[in-house]
Amino acid sequence: MKLKCGSNIFNGVQARIFIHGFRRLLLYSTSSSSKAEANPSSSLTNYLVEVLGFSSQQSLFISTRLAAKNVSTDWCNWASNAYLVSNFFKQNGFDESQIRKIIFVQPRILLSNVDKTLKPKFELLQGIGLSVSVLSKTISISPKLLGLRLNPVIQTLRQVLGGDENVCKALSSSNDYCHRGSLWSYHKKLIPNVELLKRYGISDNIIRKHVMQEPEFFFTSPLLFMNYLIRAEQRLGISRYSTMFLYAVRILRHHSEKSIESKFQVYKSFGWTQSDFLELIRRIPSCLGHSEAMTKKKLGFFMCELGYQPAYLMSSSPVMTCSLEKRVKPRHQVLLVLKEKGLIEKNITLCTAVKFNESQFVNKFVLPYVEVHGIYANHVGVNAKLLTQGRVNSHIKI
Repeated sequence: MKLKCGSNIFNGVQARIFIHGFRRLLLYSTSSSSKAEANPSSSLTNYLVEVLGFSSQQSLFISTRLAAKNVSTDWCNWASNAYLVSNFFKQNGFDESQIRKIIFVQPRILLSNVDKTLKPKFELLQGIGLSVSVLSKTISISPKLLGLRLNPVIQTLRQVLGGDENVCKALSSSNDYCHRGSLWSYHKKLIPNVELLKRYGISDNIIRKHVMQEPEFFFTSPLLFMNYLIRAEQRLGISRYSTMFLYAVRILRHHSEKSIESKFQVYKSFGWTQSDFLELIRRIPSCLGHSEAMTKKKLGFFMCELGYQPAYLMSSSPVMTCSLEKRVKPRHQVLLVLKEKGLIEKNITLCTAVKFNESQFVNKFVLPYVEVHGIYANHVGVNAKLLTQGRVNSHIKI
């Protein structure tokens, strides 16, 4: 039995680490070689369980996906290579759970040549600024990254995002670049869509901002992408030069004409005209993304309980975009009590109050007034004692 091992492993301390770990593999593969000849699929499944630590169900899934690669034709060499791959990940700061996740998502990684495939890709990713810890986290979250032709992908992202710093942020914050990540997708979708936006007069900085926020959207087919641009400009009347234009375009991706009409009918039931509705969407496109049930709740509260009119709501982005139950209503109750007791000026509006972040609001409107401690704590779902101790922020998500 002849095992093929990468020569770079056998030097100094690495050699001792390799030999120590390889004993287990050698004993396993020797005892399993005859079984592999008789039932290679079973031997592969056992290897995944006993050596790599997968569950039986997981190993069955992986071995099924690898079956088409004729792993069984050279069992011992395959087992040797699988060990080299897993050991390479360990040497680069990956823990066992991360390694298993990578193999589960990308079983073919076990067939990779460490020196010719994995090592150059790691060096490329580290070369653009990904630290060891960030790299291990990024790859374990997006294992498909290692299945891409990385050099042309990174060159394309540099072109779109403007530099390695943004490329690092993009790759480490979203797996959309990998899920949509064939090189064909980059050249046939991402680049044409970005070029189209430039022809629309949209600046590089704004394009980069939106690509970073929602990369998946930019992998839409160019024909469909253009349709969204046309609908935003012609159907909703949003100028391509408006700061809200691309937000509206992204939201339109999820809404057909029928869906938009259905949402308008909800607003209409509260007395809004079509021009009111379109003006709202032009100013606050995210309102189009609210469910009909949530829209009814918000309009019911603002218009029926507080008496706000469409014109006011159109100009009050914070109250329309913040969480009704977690931010708007609790702060409304606090202001109501404080104004009734003459503790604050009556000209402080709800719109002003919801603009503050949680810490600012609590310190300015809650902690100084014992009269509202219980009210606010009850509305946001925390203990009043935690509130007065200044530990409320970690318990509230809004």
